[in-house]
Amino acid sequence: MGVASDAAGSVYAAGYYRDAPTLAGFGALPAASGRDSVVFKRAASGTIAWVRALGGTGDDGFDAVAVGPGVVAASGTFGQTGATDAMVVVLDAGTGATRWTKTFGGTGTSADDALAVAFDSAGNLFVTGYIAGTADLGTGPITTTNGALNVFLAKFDPSGTALWAKTFSNNGSQRGYGIATDTGGDVFIVGNFLNSIDFSGRPMVGADPASGPPTMSTQNTIALKADAFIASFTSTGTYRWSRQVGSATENEQASAVAVDGTGAVLVIGLVPNVAIDAGTGALSPAATSGDQMDVWLAKYANAGAPVWARRFGGPGATYGYGVSIGAGDRVRIAGGFNGTPGFGGITLASMGGSNDAFVAGFTSTGAPEFAERFGGTGTETARAVTSPVGSPPVIGGYFMGSGVFAGVTLTSVGSFSDGFVVQASP
Repeated sequence: MGVASDAAGSVYAAGYYRDAPTLAGFGALPAASGRDSVVFKRAASGTIAWVRALGGTGDDGFDAVAVGPGVVAASGTFGQTGATDAMVVVLDAGTGATRWTKTFGGTGTSADDALAVAFDSAGNLFVTGYIAGTADLGTGPITTTNGALNVFLAKFDPSGTALWAKTFSNNGSQRGYGIATDTGGDVFIVGNFLNSIDFSGRPMVGADPASGPPTMSTQNTIALKADAFIASFTSTGTYRWSRQVGSATENEQASAVAVDGTGAVLVIGLVPNVAIDAGTGALSPAATSGDQMDVWLAKYANAGAPVWARRFGGPGATYGYGVSIGAGDRVRIAGGFNGTPGFGGITLASMGGSNDAFVAGFTSTGAPEFAERFGGTGTETARAVTSPVGSPPVIGGYFMGSGVFAGVTLTSVGSFSDGFVVQASP
């Protein structure tokens, strides 16, 4: 699920559903054939302005949503015979009417997904995710290497015309999980990769400093373990810089990225019970025992130099999936946890279920401001966060069972997880 907000304080959410669920404030959605996609707008007044449900005979779903000048984009995947293809849908932000759509995917039984979207100030749309095989994103066929999943990055103009698209050489699978742009039109993508990845064709092995060559190799050369990456490109697709975050023994991930008002880049990700270096020195596990998974959060200057890095977690497991920028360049993050994680001195405790959702806030220098949990005896996880103008952050995610969200008890229906969108306490 993805969430985003506009300058008027409206919130947009995108995800997927089965059967004919009820959307609070709207009513029942059209009956799905398998799994269908949905995107909706909630005005700042609290009313549901519009809802679009989209789908076909296969399984479809939106992973992300972004707001541009007068438009909103949702991206994800849709089912085909023996495969899935990536899709992007751009809608009028005022009415929900379709402006344009794109679908693309690899050949054969490939799995393709557009996991993240972001607009620049001119209304151009950037998309990342992964493809396999040969796909045409609008600029001609591009073929992935070694038959594996490859990160792709594409740019479309406001009318939907593809301006450029690229994948990156590798000898293992890669995924692009997050994307953001700055005011100059530069783009930033994050994700993870196996073995090696080359962002511009200059050969090098090893972790890549901000000013160095852009080929990375995972730090574990024996077992198949993934490292996280951050990479930046100009508005025309030219390589700017990249960084690697990883360990010698475990899988790491960069989940999402956001750009603040100064052009600085905030990245959130996951790290198991090992030390990592996000550029400012070793970040050790948050707990000495019982620590299964932690969140890492790092800030980089626009040109790639590290500014600060933090690690959050504790006994149990803590997962970081979303990051956004609030007023004064404050940083908001969201995810899920079990156990008793700490967020810079603020400790949360799970409510007895297998997982609770959280949102936490920090100053622009990384100092903790607040942390809030949502959940109950079931399973709750926040997958995204947005920071509406003049309001507390809003998170979106999934839950199963019963949980408390902003003082309201919600109970899922049926055997699948339900979606939630909730605003944190003032």
